[in-house]
Amino acid sequence: MCTVTFLPANSGFVLTSNRDESPARAALTSPPGVYKLLTGTAFFPKDAQGGTWFAAASTGQIHCLLNGAFKKHQHTPPYRKSRGIVLLESLQYNRPEIFAESYNFDGIEPFTMIMVEPAESLELFEFRWDGLSPALKSIDPHLPHIWSSVTLYDEQAQKMRQKVFDDWLMSDAGSESIFDLHKHGGYGDPENDFRMNRNGMVSTVSITQVTDTPQQSTMKYQDLLTGLTEELQLY
Repeated sequence: MCTVTFLPANSGFVLTSNRDESPARAALTSPPGVYKLLTGTAFFPKDAQGGTWFAAASTGQIHCLLNGAFKKHQHTPPYRKSRGIVLLESLQYNRPEIFAESYNFDGIEPFTMIMVEPAESLELFEFRWDGLSPALKSIDPHLPHIWSSVTLYDEQAQKMRQKVFDDWLMSDAGSESIFDLHKHGGYGDPENDFRMNRNGMVSTVSITQVTDTPQQSTMKYQDLLTGLTEELQLY
């Protein structure tokens, strides 16, 4: 839930997420499955609290979570609800604007959510909750984008990661190579590379990716701790 890229491709898109987490907590994660929600079903890996950082719903919505909003915040638990549960509940709203205006964010730790929304033409949104007010922004879905969690990556690290991404875009970009970038990309700094490791306390524990084209939509999930790899046909 800490490095996310969006790539328009093949009249569709590729959304890829690295989850940076304590390996001990990540060991309690379930691989992607299909679950019932109030508004249909969704594919997602499930964390220990029953939530997720990445979900693809039968409504066509795909929402992805990063920790933190605009700047690094102080962690002050207890919080009313986990952000992974908030992500699942966001899928109950048929428009990001309604979610931003109607959801009760009181007592929720700051987060960023990337929201791919079905419409006559694809829509992409960036939502941030900083603990005080919600902020929703429309993002151009025809351009590639990268986000890095502000709780783990300072401004300099984010700029270096943006450069790695921009350099990769000049190469032979595609869904397979973007997965490889998430797994191996970086600039020689193990604490800030795409697959990061900070003395085993926090590391990149998994990669989740949805590739959506007019022909099919698939989810690829790789657990970097166990080596488990799954590819699922979505809706």
